[in-house]
Amino acid sequence: TDEIDYSAGIILKKKTGDRVLAGDVIALLYTNNQSKLLMAEKLFGDAVTVSENVPDTKPLILGRIK
Repeated sequence: TDEIDYSAGIILKKKTGDRVLAGDVIALLYTNNQSKLLMAEKLFGDAVTVSENVPDTKPLILGRIK
């Protein structure tokens, strides 16, 4: 029931398993609402895990339906 905000978006600059160094940009968040941007930054930051171990990756295509 939420309306789509066409001025908001995210561009992921890194993928799961990519090497990340201090200062690297991992994502760009866009919006025209500053209060929503601050909330989105926190939600995105809470969702990201940085580790020295490379995570197991899953295939992009899990299967085909015929």
